[in-house]
Amino acid sequence: MRRCIVVGVAVVLPPLSAQLCREDCTSPDKVCICAFGSEPGGAESARPSVMRLGSFERELGEVRTALEPGDQVVGLGALELACPRGSRITVAGPYSLVVLPGAGQDCAFNLLRGTVHVLGEQATRIESGLVVMGSKRTHYGVAQQRRTGEAPRTQVFVYEGEALCRPDPESAARTVRAGSKVQVGLAVWQRSDLDHRDMEQTAGTLAWMDLAKARGAGLPPENAGLRYEQLRDLYLRILNNPKDVQSRLQLARTQVTLRIPRGALYQLDRAEAVLAAQDPRIASVAAARGEAYQAMGDPERARREFQRAVRINPDVLDPATRRRYRLEAERAPRLRPPD
Repeated sequence: MRRCIVVGVAVVLPPLSAQLCREDCTSPDKVCICAFGSEPGGAESARPSVMRLGSFERELGEVRTALEPGDQVVGLGALELACPRGSRITVAGPYSLVVLPGAGQDCAFNLLRGTVHVLGEQATRIESGLVVMGSKRTHYGVAQQRRTGEAPRTQVFVYEGEALCRPDPESAARTVRAGSKVQVGLAVWQRSDLDHRDMEQTAGTLAWMDLAKARGAGLPPENAGLRYEQLRDLYLRILNNPKDVQSRLQLARTQVTLRIPRGALYQLDRAEAVLAAQDPRIASVAAARGEAYQAMGDPERARREFQRAVRINPDVLDPATRRRYRLEAERAPRLRPPD
């Protein structure tokens, strides 16, 4: 069986907030459970089981549970883990994975079963069978499927950026670009394009995790099905076109409404990264970022972003917000679309 090692990426994306999900963690330097939930249409309770290193007993995982290297997490549905420096790990199942020592990376896991998505700025590593995949500044993932009587099937995929994948230490690196997936197995290296089904499954997983976090933040369960559909559709647009600034803005505002503003900051950072320096849409991004900081109870950062927004376009904020934060346009010229 070949060995796939991702050794780098060729796209520079904005830094992910180092505090993404960290308020849910009991330790600043360990992997923590951030949220969990069933798949759409399943039972509400889908708590993962945690088997500690050196123990055969299982405990039920909770939000804020800190994980040590060697701990195994098993469950159904979906799970989100927070790494110490902010990487977002979303797992869909049935799943089983083991926490590994980071060795200079934000976090590392051995995926025994399921599908894992990694989003973030920091270096991460996912092992699965003989496959090792690691990268940063991108959205990549690994899927491990096991069927009775068949050899494990491992697939690696990239939604944003591009990664260099090395079949083994002696082979030349291969590039896995955004929109691509590779089936890795015994003497197998089969590349294909991500299709609509891949996009829908990923969008559904990310949307369901947002809804699980919203429920954890105390949002009432009314219209959960409708909220899920809205989130999934927005994620689907972004997965199909990572440069869709308007969809990222809409998703960020929806996440603020759902009381998950840290996810909104991630989307806004991604949105601004693709805009030219003189693009007037930066005002809308800054205004939405101010709303996220306001929801997080950080009025000073909120004011800085609101002030930045009105300097570009005074009309981007409502009069009540301008009065509350005592914002002035300061005679700054409005930005105009680049020629």
